[in-house]
Amino acid sequence: MEGEGTDTGTDESLELGRTLAQLSADEVERHAPAVEAIRERVETEPSMCLPTVPKLRSLLGASTTVVHQDIAYCLAQLATEAPNDVAPSVPDIVSFVVENPSTPARDDLLECLTAVGEQRPELVMEHLERVTLENEARTFEGDDEGSVTEPIEADSVTAADVHEQVLATLEQR
Repeated sequence: MEGEGTDTGTDESLELGRTLAQLSADEVERHAPAVEAIRERVETEPSMCLPTVPKLRSLLGASTTVVHQDIAYCLAQLATEAPNDVAPSVPDIVSFVVENPSTPARDDLLECLTAVGEQRPELVMEHLERVTLENEARTFEGDDEGSVTEPIEADSVTAADVHEQVLATLEQR
């Protein structure tokens, strides 16, 4: 018959399409199996996983801690393979790391920033500096009457810490 034996790749594209649909689902419980499927493939077929980067980025702050860890791992692996494809995620990654300083996903996300920074150092440094400046500007919050309250130190320290860690890693390479 016509078309027999022809490899159209539909199994892979259907699987990717299903995974992307699960990542887009409103039900958070559908995200974990999709992220796990990506994690299982990211080391052996990273190019197949690249289309998931925008969805992974969007889920970084909107899912559970376990899923954050898997997302961070996937983004780090993909950044190593294709840093320019992950580069649009830098603002979200920097914000997530700064806002969640004790996240278990931190090391993978710093690795991701470092991998992107090797190709696009200006992009990574720009966002780290922006977050650092924003946090320094918020160090003292005023109430309605303009009085100064206690400093917000955690975010400032975290932004500076992230900045130093990425710089140190980039300098080592």
